[in-house]
Amino acid sequence: MLHRIRSLTGVRSGGLATAGMVLAAAAALFAAPESAQAVPSYARQTGLACEACHTVFPELTPFGRQFKLNAYTLTTKPAVTDEDQSKSTSLSLADMPPLSVMIQADTSWSNNNRTTSKNGSTAQGNDTQFPQQLSLFYAGKISDHLGAQMQVTFQQASGTFGIDNSEIRFADQGLDNKLTYGLTLNDAVTMSDLWNSSLIWAAGAGAMGPGVGDTGIPATFIEGLGAGKATGAGGFLNWSSNGHDSLYLETELYRSSAFNNNGTTYVDNAWASANPTINGVAPYWRAAFEHDWGHQTFEIGTFGMYARASANGVAVNGEDNDYFDNALDAQYQYIGEHNIFSLAGNLIHENQTINNNLVLANSYSKSSVDMNHLRLTGSYFYDRKYGGSVTFNHINGDSVVGSPANTQYEVFELDYMPWLNTKLLAQYTLYNWVNAQNYGYNGVGTQVNDGNTFMLGLWTAF
Repeated sequence: MLHRIRSLTGVRSGGLATAGMVLAAAAALFAAPESAQAVPSYARQTGLACEACHTVFPELTPFGRQFKLNAYTLTTKPAVTDEDQSKSTSLSLADMPPLSVMIQADTSWSNNNRTTSKNGSTAQGNDTQFPQQLSLFYAGKISDHLGAQMQVTFQQASGTFGIDNSEIRFADQGLDNKLTYGLTLNDAVTMSDLWNSSLIWAAGAGAMGPGVGDTGIPATFIEGLGAGKATGAGGFLNWSSNGHDSLYLETELYRSSAFNNNGTTYVDNAWASANPTINGVAPYWRAAFEHDWGHQTFEIGTFGMYARASANGVAVNGEDNDYFDNALDAQYQYIGEHNIFSLAGNLIHENQTINNNLVLANSYSKSSVDMNHLRLTGSYFYDRKYGGSVTFNHINGDSVVGSPANTQYEVFELDYMPWLNTKLLAQYTLYNWVNAQNYGYNGVGTQVNDGNTFMLGLWTAF
């Protein structure tokens, strides 16, 4: 079935009349892990099972990447349509709103009951949350060439509702359907990306486990711009001439969604990751090449951002920093009839330059520092039912005050999927060291292994 889906390349789907014609002519089509995982409204819209777009959620297949690239618009369902005097389509609405619900629940135990962080909210190390996260999605076609994934989430630990990873995307095709081009408006850096090697969708960095920005874990500036922290608008191009090779280019400008002026002096990466506030706009870029052969695909690319930032969004008394973040990423997928294997990773290098006035006024030891974050994830699943993953994180470099940022931890996960839209998981997070120490790293004598956490979780969407 997967081979057949991959062959469904060609024309855009907007003007086709029947479901068979839509599928036969649609461009070979989404991506996600943690917040935009296998959204069932896409399956209802396309009439295809989750396995068409996902290996095991949230990782996308080549077909799934094309579905997202083409603005989530492929459909086999009748639509409410209208035409203007020139016989051009002026209205194309789904006959049912593309709504979905996602529920996550977990119970966890950490050494010495250390308080931990999940999705930006704190909770006791030994706790049970049901739901840990509850999300409502509008995810699917809005009109011809226009689609969206909009997510509203309730988090029990913080007791708050908020807009989560969301995007509105326009896409069209040209040059005999070899070129796909479009526009995106989204609320998180790399939300629009198609591969699991980027930040938002990287395994081990999401809702059911520790991520960058957790208390005590240093982070680069670009990693701090998660859902709701920044809003970006830009365009993308995807060129594919032979059905096996494609080149993807994207550029956007991001602004902080809300200034974070809490009186904290903006001095280093740790504060930036928790309170990223951009002065003006920050350009983001993305380039990726993918080769597809048989049951295998390989992607290699780069992404990055340049930003000037300060504590309140305006440089006051010289209190602003320059951040230049540049990353390399790669992903390999093997999708067989029974066996699915993937390996993905990224390496982010950050150079942070501190304004001279700020350095002199506060006697910082350095005015320019560098940080690197390497993340590698390997996963294996059998029959999309049994499997697991291992994620390795290594961070090294310095903060502006001269203290090392060296941190290393791993996330081990075992998964059982009784159904394609439900996952039961057991996860263990092991911290090796934080800020180059395994004892007293937070100034109060806490041992790093106090934060080692075992968690049982449930993920389901309908």
